[in-house]
Amino acid sequence: DPGPQPGERVATLARAVADEVAKDEALNRKLRIGLVFGYAVHPADGGGRRELLEGARVARIHMV
Repeated sequence: DPGPQPGERVATLARAVADEVAKDEALNRKLRIGLVFGYAVHPADGGGRRELLEGARVARIHMV
């Protein structure tokens, strides 16, 4: 379990994605890749589909 809070679980997933991208030999050049993740958690960020989608569009995790 990566963490009790949804934000911690998303951060763990984001780190796993960033690690996989870093393993790609085609990308192992002098190149900077930035990843930005947004997420929404029901019901804290909204109760309906539209509210959750809008909340997920907000960048919460930035990785370079």
